[in-house]
Amino acid sequence: MLNPIQRHGAARWDQAIAALEEVDSRFPFGPYARNSQLWLIYSYLKQGNEPLSRAAADRFLRLNPEDPDADYALYLKGIASFQEGFTVVSRYLPGNNYNRDPSSLLLASADFRRLIQEYPDSPYVTDSRLRLIYTRQRLAEREIEVATFYVDRGAWVAAANRASVVIDNFPSSSAVIDALLVKALSARALGEEELAQRALKTLANNYPQYVVETDAGYGFPIALEPTPPTLTARMSFGLFGEQGNLGEKLALFTEARRANDALLPEQTLVPNANVREPRSGRSAGTETFF
Repeated sequence: MLNPIQRHGAARWDQAIAALEEVDSRFPFGPYARNSQLWLIYSYLKQGNEPLSRAAADRFLRLNPEDPDADYALYLKGIASFQEGFTVVSRYLPGNNYNRDPSSLLLASADFRRLIQEYPDSPYVTDSRLRLIYTRQRLAEREIEVATFYVDRGAWVAAANRASVVIDNFPSSSAVIDALLVKALSARALGEEELAQRALKTLANNYPQYVVETDAGYGFPIALEPTPPTLTARMSFGLFGEQGNLGEKLALFTEARRANDALLPEQTLVPNANVREPRSGRSAGTETFF
């Protein structure tokens, strides 16, 4: 099947999609059905319509589960989910995007994990594995953002619960550093010094540079040493008064930790703009009948 995109050297996605949709609707079981479906996944993605790209990929995988390009369709589906959480501004301006909508990252994570498990020999495994690490790091950082919000308001149980999500689900992420510190801060604020020491000991065993060891046990780094809240804050359970600026300290600590390149996962991802087109020069592919 000829490349339906190129016209005078320029990509015109709207016209291409209209033509491909007509082929797919008029000849759903014909010899070009498979290729038109693959091109639709790719074209929707390049057009920036990630939901339709995902839907087209789901349809292709449902109709052609044993197709030689099933891994490619699944990879494009993951890329669509990966892109979907970015706003128009965040796609073109620098920034960490830690606070982006996590739902699309969860979908992308599931797609890339499925590709790695079901198609271990696929040429897309390497990039999928890097993107999976990247998405898990971002999901962990999102939990830290929420935990910091609770710390700032003295909601210690909620903060500890968010930290536990990171520790239990993203133990290889560098965000676990913040999570263990949040657990220790929360435990100490709740009068559970033994639990605080346990969290700090775990941190010392893995990231000793973030723990101060004393004769009395483990202590917080100077940047995070808690200061007592005011009487007003204690009497109002953190709704009023100063909490010792602990939330602000934690936010600054997290920002500094994120700037440490040694703790960042590898991010040499294949640029989305370089994702290849469906292979040309192939036969029309398998026909599907019902």
